[in-house]
Amino acid sequence: MYNFAKNKNTDIELDSKGVVGHKFIKSRRVSGYSIESALGELFDNPQDQIVSATKITAHFHLEKSSINKLQCKKILVLDNGSGMDYDTLRNCHSLGSSRVYSQKCLGRFGEGGILGSLSIASRRKTYTRSESGVLLARGYDMDLVKEQDTWGSFPIEVTPEDEKWFSDLVGETGTIVVLESLDLMRPITWQSVKTRLLDYLPTTYDKWLSEDPTGREISFKSFVNDKCQDYKIVKPVDPLYWYHDKNQQLRDELINHEYDDGTKTKVRVRVSYIKGIKEVKRGDRNKTQGGYVYRNGRIIISGTRLIHMGESHNDYRNLRYSIEYDASGDAAMGTSPSKNGIHMDQSLHDKILHFVQEARAYIAHDLRKDKDEKNKEQADGILKKVAENLGNSEPATRGRNHNTSNKEGANKKSEKVTNLRQPAKKDYNLIQVSHHRNGSIGECVMSTSSEFRYDLTINRDHPAVQEIFEQDSNVQELCFNLLLTTLNAASVISCGTEEESRLLRDNFVNTFSNSLRNLTTIS
Repeated sequence: MYNFAKNKNTDIELDSKGVVGHKFIKSRRVSGYSIESALGELFDNPQDQIVSATKITAHFHLEKSSINKLQCKKILVLDNGSGMDYDTLRNCHSLGSSRVYSQKCLGRFGEGGILGSLSIASRRKTYTRSESGVLLARGYDMDLVKEQDTWGSFPIEVTPEDEKWFSDLVGETGTIVVLESLDLMRPITWQSVKTRLLDYLPTTYDKWLSEDPTGREISFKSFVNDKCQDYKIVKPVDPLYWYHDKNQQLRDELINHEYDDGTKTKVRVRVSYIKGIKEVKRGDRNKTQGGYVYRNGRIIISGTRLIHMGESHNDYRNLRYSIEYDASGDAAMGTSPSKNGIHMDQSLHDKILHFVQEARAYIAHDLRKDKDEKNKEQADGILKKVAENLGNSEPATRGRNHNTSNKEGANKKSEKVTNLRQPAKKDYNLIQVSHHRNGSIGECVMSTSSEFRYDLTINRDHPAVQEIFEQDSNVQELCFNLLLTTLNAASVISCGTEEESRLLRDNFVNTFSNSLRNLTTIS
């Protein structure tokens, strides 16, 4: 049997012509890039130290479609970096770069820029000029790839018009990538593209922009008939609001992770609680909750897309956390080739999960405390309303008393309570039931009868009710006024969901009943 370990000197035989064919390239064109992440690959290259651009912009050339909507026909990505020489330009059109990437570079395998372009456009041209002053150009064309059944790029002859065009757009040094024949671009309408870019760019490149807010800039423009119609400068947005004075920084930990070969990497975990930041809209809180993964300062995963760290939930809409690492952490984090996914080492995952769960527990406690305070405020308001109504109550019309209890609390013969006087404009039907001495004192609901406004049901077994019936009519009047007003106020308590409101109402009535029972027993 063939042993791979013992046959390291085996020569590889190249398939067919020894090249990457059209079908393979066609399959790589659908590699999972969205329009914004594909353009992000082209925004990444100028930020690497080897190019060190300070201004990056995208131009979208639009035309009206048959349904009168503006659609993208051509895209330019421009930067004012140091440009490229001939070998670097040719290398950036290959599927996998041979250059060595530093730990601070955004690139990894040297294929993102070309795959991002292929996922949108079947044709690309790249113009670049370095300090040498020579303008170079190179491109690919999928029609030629199909015709020759091989992947490759070709040099483009530069004309004097190209020289002027380049200088007008970029200046002395820099690069312009031109994408044409946007056959795979989705969506293609400008409004949809614009919305996606405004969601994607401010957070994805927040750190790069914030490091030099006056010197660095990312922007995009739209053109119709070569006239600029729209111009947006991207303002950085930190999804964690880390340095906001109202943010609670719950965690800032540095995890040292060691590989099997003894090499080490560091992963930073930060946790924010943005509850007190009023600038964040309620809808955005739910939309942007969760984790953000930064690789060399650039977000590769955002929000609730980060799995295994707890599902999104309304209670945790104010929780944000970040996982930050450089290229030395790629193996531990399991960074995907397209840098839009991760599969963490289990031990590293468990350490990060511990911090996130700790934060969730803190937030759950904080939410319970808020609910308790809210319930207390509402209960205080009800008691205040009861006191006000008792102070303002005046004698009015008489009500009727009906005894409706049997062995199981069913209706019995009604009997009148002599001289019972009711609160003004609150005629009620007094209904007696038997619910044991430890049961609730009663309830108040809107009456179904046209004669009365309320049905006041009282538990005649309750010690306080038994004592009321032993008093004269004036005392009865005052006591039933109190019961009616209190139970009526309790019936309209509302807080959160219907289930939460019901529990709060029941809790209030039970507390009120127990208090009266205890007072009656003590007296």
